[in-house]
Parts: sequence; structure tokens; C-alpha cells
Amino acid sequence: MPRRLLIVASIAVLTVAPAARAGQAPVFRSSITTLTANERAEMTPSVWRNGCPVGLGSLRMVRV
Repeated sequence: MPRRLLIVASIAVLTVAPAARAGQAPVFRSSITTLTANERAEMTPSVWRNGCPVGLGSLRMVRV
């Protein structure tokens, strides 16, 4: 049975700054953090429950 990993991601829409139009790339920001107690509570039991292949302590919030 293949293992599956649930990635919770918050994706921000980036706008092209005037500098990017002049040949410079826009600034890229990202972060990876552990889930807060509130995020874990919001996921249980609707998204995550006992028996899921990845424990709550191993999940990460990925922001791009």
C-alpha cells in the first residue's frame, strides 16, 4: 500500500512588481512550519484521524 502525505498549503497570489517588468525577478517567499495546536484541532477528525499514515506531529504547514 503506498504511503500518502497530506500537505496543508496556503498559497498566496503574487503580483508582478514594477521592478519585475524591468527584468528583475519578483521576491519569492516561502516557509515551512509545524502545525499549531489550533490547526491540529481544526483538522481533527474531519481531515486527520487515528489510523492516518502520517501523524499530526509529522505534518507541516507549507506557505508559498
